[in-house]
Amino acid sequence: MIKFTESFLYDVSQHVDINGCISDQWTLDVGAGQGRVLSPPLYNIGTISQYYWTIISKFFGFADDNMDVISAPSIQECNEKISQLLSERCKWYDLAGMTLNAEKTQIVGFGFKPATQTVLQANISPSSSLTFLGMTIQDNLGIDMHVSNLCKKIRSAAARIRSEAHYFNTKDRRTLYQAWINGVLCSNGGAYLPLLNEAQASNLQLACNQGIRAIFGIPRKSRNISISMLRSSLNLPSIEQIAERKILTLAWKSRSSFDTIQEGPQTRARSNGNIPAPDQRGLKGKMISTATSSAWNRLPLECKMMDSYTQAKTLIKKLTS
Repeated sequence: MIKFTESFLYDVSQHVDINGCISDQWTLDVGAGQGRVLSPPLYNIGTISQYYWTIISKFFGFADDNMDVISAPSIQECNEKISQLLSERCKWYDLAGMTLNAEKTQIVGFGFKPATQTVLQANISPSSSLTFLGMTIQDNLGIDMHVSNLCKKIRSAAARIRSEAHYFNTKDRRTLYQAWINGVLCSNGGAYLPLLNEAQASNLQLACNQGIRAIFGIPRKSRNISISMLRSSLNLPSIEQIAERKILTLAWKSRSSFDTIQEGPQTRARSNGNIPAPDQRGLKGKMISTATSSAWNRLPLECKMMDSYTQAKTLIKKLTS
C-alpha cells in the first residue's frame, strides 16, 4: 500500500488556471494535494493514528477538531503530563510532515490552573474556556458562555430572516427558522440543553422569540402579542420542550445501562422500571449522565419497553408537546 501511494503521488505537478491564463507548474514534497482522490483516506488514516499515539491521555477527535484529556492526582504531575503530551504531539506532526499550530493550541485546567507551556518558541498560557465541536467548555464546567454565544447567533439568524426573507411567505420563513435557529440549538443540544437553569433557558427563549417575530414580520418589541401562541401556531417547540425531548431520548438510548432489576419488595416505582435517584450534589449535578438517569424515571413504562427508536421518538415528542 505504501509503494502504491508513493507511485500514485510521484512526480505530480500542479498549476493555477484563471480564465485560461495558466501559471507555472510546481510539485509538492509534502501532502497528497487538496481535492485529490487519495487525500480523504490518507487524512483519515493520519487522524486515526492520533488515537493510539500516546498512553498518557484520552484522545477525542472529529475531522480537524481534536482534544486530549489527561488526569493526575497532583498539579505537578498534571503539568508534567501536559509538557510530555505536547512534546509527543509535536513529534507526531513532524512525522506527518506538518507542524503543530501553537497559536490555536489551548490548555484548560479543571480544578487547577496549569502552568504556561512553550511549544515551537511560542508560549501557551492556560485558558478559562475552549470550543470543541461548537460547544464552549468552561474550566468550571458551566455553560454560561455557551448560552451567551448561542443567544448572539440566534438573534443574528433572526435578523437574517427579517432582512433576507422579506418577500418569503410564512411557511418558507419557518423553514429558515428551523435551519438557522433550531439547527443551531439542536446540533449539540444534548450536551447542554438538559443542564440549563431557569435564567439560561429564559435567555435562550427570548432570543428565539426574536426569530418567531421575524417569521410573522411583527416589530421586535410589541405589546399585547402572545409569542407562545404564535409559536404554537407554527408547531415549533419551546426551549423547555426541546431540552426535555433531548434528555428523554438520550435516556431511552441509554436504557441498557440502567439496572432496573432490584431486590426487595415490588413498589410502584419499581413496577414502572424506575431506578434510584442519582446523586446530584457538586459536579455530579453538572453531568449529562446524572440528568439522563433522572430523565429515565420520567419516561412511561410503554416507552421504556419499546425497541424501535422511531416509535420511542414519536411517543417522546407526543409527551413533550
